[in-house]
Amino acid sequence: MIKNTKIKNLNGLHRGNRRGVYKIAIAKNMSSHRKICHLLEKINYAIQDIEIELKREFTNSSLVSILTYTYWICDAVLGLKNCYKKEYMRNFNEFNSNEYRRIDKYFRAIRSLILAHPFHTTQHPEFGLNGTITCIDIQTTKQDVHNLIFLKDHVLHFDIDNGIVEGSILDADFVIHIYNENKYNNKYEDFVELSINQICDIANYYIDVIYKLDKYLYDIKTR
Repeated sequence: MIKNTKIKNLNGLHRGNRRGVYKIAIAKNMSSHRKICHLLEKINYAIQDIEIELKREFTNSSLVSILTYTYWICDAVLGLKNCYKKEYMRNFNEFNSNEYRRIDKYFRAIRSLILAHPFHTTQHPEFGLNGTITCIDIQTTKQDVHNLIFLKDHVLHFDIDNGIVEGSILDADFVIHIYNENKYNNKYEDFVELSINQICDIANYYIDVIYKLDKYLYDIKTR
């Protein structure tokens, strides 16, 4: 394994049709219950895929793969919320918490810049993605060591609260090459560092939400 990064699994969920997230009585209907099972299966496969990537030596495509698998987890977790009867979900507040919104917005901004809208994304202005930034390449820090050493003034990182800001991070694994219309008039590149830990921490947060939901639903008494 290249790093000591760990991705959580779903092995600790309550099992059986009458327990936790799998509780049939709380699902909207049998079709929704089957969808819950499918979504959890999708999350489990995504976790396994991330684990495989973490055991390999990182390449340019590693970040793309892990971002994709993390998005599958993110989207499936959100899908779970809509499969249960509203009266039972009324007091589960995790999806409306400040922490959930903060982490979810951060992840979607990273994904937008690198995967979904690399050419002038405008969907996350609070992170500096206001239509002026173009993402042109991904390199590992091992591949990009020359730029990181000799062009330090152009090294940035993606902060969870402030978006793309100046400065390096200690555990960077990847470097995102960008141009910014508002900086150097698109003439020179900047290099945004990103750590695999940042992405895996996000994936682990979404998995923690599943465990919170599982405990919440396990404790609910149904008629």
